[in-house]
Amino acid sequence: MALKLPEFSELLGLFYEGLVDPERWEEFLQKSCVYLSCEKAAFSFHDVQNKRPKVGVSIGLTSREVQEFESYYGSRNPAAAEATASALQWGSWHGVNQLTQHPDYLDSEYYQDFLRPHGLFHSAIGIVSIDSRYLTSLQVVRPRSAGPVGEDASQFIKLLTPHIARSFQIQTKLESLKAAAESINAALDRWETGVIALDRHAHVVSMNWAAEKIIKQSDWLMVSHAKLKAVDNEQQTIVEKLIGEAVKAAAGLGTAGMGAIQLRNRGGQPIFVVITPFRSNHLFAEDQASALVFIVDRMSKPLSRKNLLRLLFGLTPSEDRLVGLLLEGLALKIAAEHMRVTNFTARFMLKQVFQKTATHRQSQLVRLLSSLPDDSD
Repeated sequence: MALKLPEFSELLGLFYEGLVDPERWEEFLQKSCVYLSCEKAAFSFHDVQNKRPKVGVSIGLTSREVQEFESYYGSRNPAAAEATASALQWGSWHGVNQLTQHPDYLDSEYYQDFLRPHGLFHSAIGIVSIDSRYLTSLQVVRPRSAGPVGEDASQFIKLLTPHIARSFQIQTKLESLKAAAESINAALDRWETGVIALDRHAHVVSMNWAAEKIIKQSDWLMVSHAKLKAVDNEQQTIVEKLIGEAVKAAAGLGTAGMGAIQLRNRGGQPIFVVITPFRSNHLFAEDQASALVFIVDRMSKPLSRKNLLRLLFGLTPSEDRLVGLLLEGLALKIAAEHMRVTNFTARFMLKQVFQKTATHRQSQLVRLLSSLPDDSD
């Protein structure tokens, strides 16, 4: 049976959907088995020595088969070393009905004690190198009585292998971004300054623990229909204007920078609210933030400006030092001399800082830095 493009396209679509919803990978394996007339299939992961194989997603394999594979037999495949070496050298390896051709395969305990009792024999396999340490493989298997897998399986695995490589590269990056976002949110929760992220529609997409505490009090600010609002109607007009200007600036539709307002509750107690455009990709990964709102209770200890700049705007240590010198009132040329860099380098770093902080001029940047909450390092 020749490989049919519509069926392959459908399977490929399910495969990539698994990056967002891993349950779709199970559906991908199920339909692949039907298409290739195979009974069992699995995605598995291996270190380069194949000492700790792990089944990620599988169809048709019993829990006992998975447990036996991961705990013992998977690391005893006599053909694994050769296939792994090829995948590491060339980035990928694929084969159909090739494992049984290995001289030691049929006499190995891997086959005699594991594959044969479970009716596993003919296979089509694609292996890709994730990095220098790990590999992932897709394998579809049928019993010996069903006969070898055919040319359709060979084409299928050959065409799918580069997509496996690309998808798991994407998956690795997504996991790294997710972990980074979780770490940043955890760090923000340890500060007493409230931080709220707003998207391009001015909707609240995330807030730290301190901000949630202030919002729950409903003395100064509240969230209504996903939007941040001042409790006092007169002050709400100003808050709405500052948020609107910040969101537009982040989208490149305006030049407004940071804005600030002091809010008071019915008892006259003040809090200080700073609203600034935001363009970094390092925070609140689930929803792209376009503006940040800092809520400072004068009775609590604010967060460090240095740590704030690095955490929220992703400034490098050199960029952080440069803005610190500018905040002290030094001219860019003098700041460059203090840092022992050329004027060209200093101008380049300043341009990067402008982009990261959604500012356009040095005076605007200094106003932003001066208005951010700070403690002394």
